[in-house]
Parts: sequence; C-alpha cells; structure tokens
Amino acid sequence: MFNKKKNKIVQGFILFILLLFITSHYKATDIKLFNYQDQKNFTNVKRAGYWKNVSPIYINNNWSNAVSQDWCSGNGSLNNPYLLENIKINAINSSTGSGIYINNSRDTYFIIRNCTVYNSKSGVLYGGITLNNTHNGTLINNNCSNNLGHGILLFNNCIHNFIVNNVVKFNSYCGIKLESHCSENIIIENKASANDLNGIELVDESNNNLISDNKVNSNQYNGIKLFNKCFNNSISKNEAKHNDEHGIGLHKECDNNTISNNLAYYNWDQGIEINYHCDNNTIAGNEIFDNYIAIYLLNNCSNNIIHGNDVKYIGSIRFQNYGIFLKTDCDNNIISGNLIENNYNYGILVLWNDCESNIIYQNSLVGNGWSTTGSQAGDAGTNTQWDFSGIGNYWDNFTSSDLDHDGVLDTYYTWIKGIANSQDRFPLLQSPVFKGDTIHINDDGLNAVDWETTEKLNLWCSGSGTFSDPYLLEGLDINASDSESCIFIENSNAYFIIQNCQVYNSGTKADDAGIKLENTTNGLITYVNFSSHKRNGILLINHCENNTISRNIGGESHRGIKLEMYCCNNTIKDNLAEVILSGGISLETVCDNNNISGNVGFGIRLDDYCEHNVILNNKVASGSISVLSSANQISENIASDSIGYGIKVNGDNNIITHNTANNNERDGLDVSGENNAISWNELHQNNAGLVLHSYSQNSTIFGNNISHNRYGMVLYGDNSCVIRNNISHNQVYGMEIVGINSNISENLIENNKYGIFSDNNQNFEHSEIVDNSLNYNEIGIYLGAYGFYKYKNYVKFHKIINNTLEFNSYYGIKLEDTSNITLSGNNMIGCGLGIFGRKSQRSSHTIYTNNTVNGKPIYYYVDTIGLTAINFSNAGQVILVSCNSSTISYLNAYYTSIGIHLYNCDNNIISENYCINNSQYGIYLDLNCTNCLILDNTINKNLKMGILVNNHTSGNIIYKNIF
Repeated sequence: MFNKKKNKIVQGFILFILLLFITSHYKATDIKLFNYQDQKNFTNVKRAGYWKNVSPIYINNNWSNAVSQDWCSGNGSLNNPYLLENIKINAINSSTGSGIYINNSRDTYFIIRNCTVYNSKSGVLYGGITLNNTHNGTLINNNCSNNLGHGILLFNNCIHNFIVNNVVKFNSYCGIKLESHCSENIIIENKASANDLNGIELVDESNNNLISDNKVNSNQYNGIKLFNKCFNNSISKNEAKHNDEHGIGLHKECDNNTISNNLAYYNWDQGIEINYHCDNNTIAGNEIFDNYIAIYLLNNCSNNIIHGNDVKYIGSIRFQNYGIFLKTDCDNNIISGNLIENNYNYGILVLWNDCESNIIYQNSLVGNGWSTTGSQAGDAGTNTQWDFSGIGNYWDNFTSSDLDHDGVLDTYYTWIKGIANSQDRFPLLQSPVFKGDTIHINDDGLNAVDWETTEKLNLWCSGSGTFSDPYLLEGLDINASDSESCIFIENSNAYFIIQNCQVYNSGTKADDAGIKLENTTNGLITYVNFSSHKRNGILLINHCENNTISRNIGGESHRGIKLEMYCCNNTIKDNLAEVILSGGISLETVCDNNNISGNVGFGIRLDDYCEHNVILNNKVASGSISVLSSANQISENIASDSIGYGIKVNGDNNIITHNTANNNERDGLDVSGENNAISWNELHQNNAGLVLHSYSQNSTIFGNNISHNRYGMVLYGDNSCVIRNNISHNQVYGMEIVGINSNISENLIENNKYGIFSDNNQNFEHSEIVDNSLNYNEIGIYLGAYGFYKYKNYVKFHKIINNTLEFNSYYGIKLEDTSNITLSGNNMIGCGLGIFGRKSQRSSHTIYTNNTVNGKPIYYYVDTIGLTAINFSNAGQVILVSCNSSTISYLNAYYTSIGIHLYNCDNNIISENYCINNSQYGIYLDLNCTNCLILDNTINKNLKMGILVNNHTSGNIIYKNIF
C-alpha cells in the first residue's frame, strides 16, 4: 500500500541520505569492501569449525602477529584484506571478555567470516565479537549466540564497518550494539532474535548508519532501538515481531532518522515508539499491526513526519488499541497518508492539550473505535488541524453528498471525540489511501472528479498530466465485484499511465471493463493484469486516440482488448492473453490507423470499416486473425491451432505478408476482396492452406509456402489474379482453380495428388498457366468437368505454356471435357499428356509440337488423313483425333502416360513401335476406333495395360505384339 505518491517525500530523503552516505564517506577504492555479495561468494571456503577450540583472539592493531597464525591470512589491503574465518571460540576464559576483540585498527581492511563465538563475559563492554575504535571491518556469516554480553559489539568511534548475515541469538545483552560515535556502518540481513535486551541497538551519537533487511524478533526489550542523540540513521525493510517492548524505538534526542518500509507486529507494547525530544524523524511506509499501539509519540517529540503507514488490527493475537497516539508536548507533527484500520479504541488520538499544532490530513480511517468508549479519532490537543489545503481525511463511518464532484463531501465531519471539539472541514468522498475501490475520472468534471482533483486528494495518483510528468495510477488491485468498470477514464486529453495494476470482476454491461477509456487520448496502460471479466478486459470507446496498451496480461474474459467507435491511432503492443472466451483483440466501427503488434495468445478481429491498421508480429494460439475491412496490413503473425481459420480477410487492398498459419482445423488463410497482396506466407497443416473466394479480382499471390495441408490453394470466382512463385506441397490439391483471367506462373507444385486442378461446375476461363514446375504429383495439371457440367464447356480458353512437369505418376497434363486449351513449350519428363472428352472438345485444343515428353515432341493431330512416319519424327507421344488411314511405326514411346492414343480413328496401322514403361497404357484405342491394325509392337511394363481397346470399337486386328 506504500505507493509512489506516498513515497515522494520518503524516497527522496532516503535516496539523498544513501547517496550522501556512499559518496561522502566511502572512497571509490573502498566500494569493494561493501559489496557483500562478493564477500559471500569467496571460493574455497572451508567448513565452519575447521579451527576448533581456538583461544580468544585479541588484535590491538598488531595484525602482523595475527597473520602468523594458521587462522589468519591476507595483508590488510582493500584487495587482500586480513581474513579470519572458520574459527570456533569459547570465550569463557577470555582476558578481554570477548571471543574476538579488534582494537584500534583504523587503517587496514579485514574480514571475520564463518566464525562461531560464544560464552563471552557478562557486561556491557563485552561481546562475542567486539570492535573498539576500528574501521573497515566486515563481519559476515558469523554465529555470535549464547554470549553473556552482546553478540556483536562496536564501540568508541567504529566507522565504515559492514555487518551482514550474522546470527546473534540468546545473548544476555543485545544481539548487535553500536555505542559511542559509531557511524557510517552498514548492518543488513542479520538475525538478531531472543536476546535479553535489544535485537539491534545504537547508542550515544551513533550516526549515519544503515540498518536494513534484518530480522529482530522475540527480544526481551526492543527489536531495534536508538538511544541518546543518534542522528541520520536509516532503518528500513526490517522485520520486528514478538518483542516484549517495541518493535522499533527511538529514545532521547534521536533526530533526523528515517524508519521506512519495516514490518512491525505482535510486539507487546508499540510497533514504533518515538520518545523524549526526538524530532524531525520520518516514519513512512511501514506495516504495523497487532501491537498495543502502532505508532506512539510522547514527551516532546516534534516536527516528525508520519506518512504512508499501514496501521491496523488484523485479529491475529490481541487487539491493537491505538493506531497513532500523540502524548505530552508533541507539537508540529504531520500525520498524512496513513491507512488506519480496525484499531480497538482510537485510530488517531491526540491525548493532551500540550500537544500543539499538529496537522492530520489525507488519512483513511476505517472501522476504528469499536470499543464501547472508542472512536475513529480523539483530540484534546491545541490547534490540531484535521485538514490541510482543502484536503481532509476519509472517514468510513460518514456519508454525505458531493454535489459539485470535487471529491470533498459537502458536510463537515464532526465526530472527533475530545475537548478540542475538532472538525474535519474537508472530509473526502473516497479513501486517499488505496483500498481497492473502483476509480472513475471525468476530466469534464460532470459526473466524477477530474484528474487534477484526483491527484490532489489521493495518494494513489501522482503527476501533473503533462508529457514529461503524466498522471500515474500504479500498483492498484481492484475488484469491481461484478458491478461496474474497475477503472473508468473519460473526456481526458491529459497524459497518464496506468501500470502494475490488477483489475478483475468488472460488471456485466456491454461497456463494462477492467479498464475503460472513453473519449480519451494520451494514455499508457502497461503491466496490468486484466483477467476475469464478464465482458471486456480493456475497452476503448468513442474517439479514443493516441493511447498505448502494452505488456499487459489478460485472461478469462469475454473480450480481451476492444476498440469501438472511432478509436484511431492507438497502439496495442506486446500483450499476453491466457484465456479469452470470445475475442482477444477486437476493433469495431471505424477504428483506423491502429498498430496491433507483438501480442501473444489473443485472437484478433477487425470488423467493417476499420482501415489502415497494422497487425504485425502477433502470435495467436487457439484463435484467429479475422479482418473484415480494407486497406490493412497483416504481416509476420503466427495464427495456429484454431478450431476455425488461422487468418480470415474479407476486404479490399489489404497487404497479407510473411504470416504463419499452421494446424488450423479450417483454412490457414481465407481471403475475399479485391486487390489484396498475399505474399511470403507460411501455410501448413491446415484443411486448406489458402482460399481465395469469388469477387477477389486483381489480387496477387506471391512467394507463399503452402505445404502439408489437405488442400493447398483453392481459388474461386472471377479473380483475374496473379499467382506467382509459390510453393505448394499438399495431400490433395496443390492448387484448385475456379476463375477467369488468372495468371499462374513460376510456382513450384510438388508431391500433391493433383498439382493444378480444376473439376468444377463454374466458369474457368482465360487463365494462363506459365513457367510452373509441377513434379512428383499424381497428375501435374488437371483441367476437367464432371457430371452434367461436362457438357457445358465451362473449362475453356486456357493457355498452358512453358511448364516443367517431372515424374508425375499418372499424367503430366490431363485435359478432360475441356475446350480451347492451348499447350505450348511444356516439358514433361517421366509423364505425359492425357486428353479426353467429346470430339468437339478434343478437336478444339491447340497443342504444339514444342511440347515434349522426355525431350521428344508430342504429336497431336485432328481430322487428318494419311499420316506417315515423317509426321511422327522422334515422337515422345502420339495423340490422334479423327485421323484415318495413317501409319504409326518405329516409335519409342516410353515413360509417358499413354504412348499412342487414338480417338475416333479408322483404318490406321500401328506397327513396330516400342511402348514400354508408361504409367497408363502403351496403346489406347479410344471410342469409335475401327478397322485398325496393331502388330509387331513391343508393349510391356506399362502400369495399367499394354493395349486398351474401348468397348465402342470394331473391326480392329491386334496380333504379333510382344507384351
């Protein structure tokens, strides 16, 4: 709950102190000494107790004598400090009273590490490890427990020492004590518990020390105590619990100290006590609960700041009677920004009239004073001010109107008990300390507070709304309990950021959302978890522009991120979806020029009239990208594993490039519309890789890799498209075409059942199939019709030119019930040409002899009489339609589809040919072939039959052939 606004004063002060501490008191050459991670990770550390039963050690700046012992090494420099480690000492008979005593060592560096010291002498000047008038020491990973004195003692001008990760328990005095001008030391990550006095104690002008991240629990007095003129110390991030007196205490003229971000609970008396002329201290950001009094100032403690603390009773062990308590001449203190909750007697109490001119404002008082005599607050002081600059406190037991929507209730709060008869003149509508309430900001100020007022009244909002200093909502956790939007900002042009928040359970209305922006610009929503919403995770509606939604996490919502009604020029980037029930990211109704990029897990949908958007580098799992509008760019996305389409586009002039759509139950890429550019997409393992629908004229399909789908490309309608340089390798069709005037060129189509296929009941006319490579298919190119439609001549007027067709297992090219097809310059290897249909259809084709099979020409004659060998020179394949009285001899027709194919031919002689290793037939007498003579041919190893004679033939003689 200690958010950025509350940290402003405290963090600045702490940072100033720490920087001053480091830069002023440690030279650059000294920094290595205080890098305790390096100290922790020395290599070749021997196990503790390696030197057992060592006599107590006394070094009075005579390190040369100590280094002669086995248990000491180094030379005292910064890079090679003296090192005492892995020593176990019973100090019961020590002449110094301590186990290890370092005296007057001011100019050398040393480390005491992994030592166990116990049974020091009883007394305030004895300890397991004692430093006297000593600088530059590091005490790390030692166990100084069960001593009759202190665990670790520094006294008399000990400066620049570092005490880290030591265990100091069950000592008869303090765990760690600094006494008499011990300054600029660092005490961190120690366990100082169950000691008879204090866990950690600083005494007598021990200044500028850092005490951080220690556990100071179950001590018989205080967890941490400063006594007698200890100034400018920082006490932060410590845990102080179960101590018999206070968690943290300052006593007797300890000024200008900072107590921040500590956890103090279950202490018998106070969580934090400031006692006797302790002035100008800052107590900020601490969590303090279930003590007798959380924060207690008494006996002339003035000008202190108590800010941003969480002070409450949570009901674990016993009542916390008072939240913040001022008593006896405590003047001019500022108590602000605290959450004071469920304290038994009083949330805030100013006990006597000698406490003067204290300022108490912008606190949240919730559920305090539930004893029979208690109250939220009590005041017997003089000139106590319960508001400041128009800002009062929030009182959860008070409701009143706020007709002007300024965030301040219209009636004074008058229930402050005590003889001062105090009032809060500006009680707040909402808690200034964030408590999980929904947020509504209307910069018009009509039905909610505006940004300026929100920032002024609330600690959870900071900034000024400029580009360099935007308003900031940070670290908020909001459960709307299915009632409304968690955060709703409308009519705003100010710059703002919503970050590191969690919003969930917004309402059920169509326009409810985790975060809702309406008519709002210049917002940044980042690092927000917007899961678990009945309707929308994030909603931008009605003219929201220039907003950025980035690096958020959403899930378990009907819609993840939705833009609706003229929301333009926004950026939706790098968001992560876990579970979105319906739509991941959706744009509806004239949402133009938005950038949707780098999102993971979201389905994406653009409805009608959403144009000029960029959909880039998104990863869509178990969802689709659906674009139902024009002039958008869809590129570098991954759309996989959907039960529907990977990417579906229905609009004109879109650019669809470099996407990957794999493993979708329907089609990888499904496109309708004119003038779309479809290029360099990877479309694999879908039902169909690419489907281009009717009325998709003038689109370009270029450079796509369409493989391992059931169907590769399916192209419908009157398209007039350019289909070029694609790769297609699929189960059934490489490319299925139904359309007019398309140009199909330079494609690589392999390992399909059909390379290019048309078997349809619609017009397929005037396309050019040019310069393609169609290899290892069952049929390279198949153009045909079926059923009733084969009489309609729907497939016609195509040009098949300069294609390479290799090793297609049935036919390189098969034309069936088609008309007016032109074949020129096609090169077939290991396969050949098949032509079928009625006579009028077969005779309509133009097939040039520059078509080859295995490098030899294909001869296709229609209505010709008296052909001889000269007409079939070096033929790779011969096809005759209505040709009579011809002689076909001495041909080598092998590794084609049908070596010699006659249709409606009479009185022909086929003799002495080699027709072997063809995929269909060596010689085929098709319909209406009569009186032909087939003799002396070698016809073997043809896949289906050597010679096939159709039933509708007669009078043919076949003999003396070798099969």
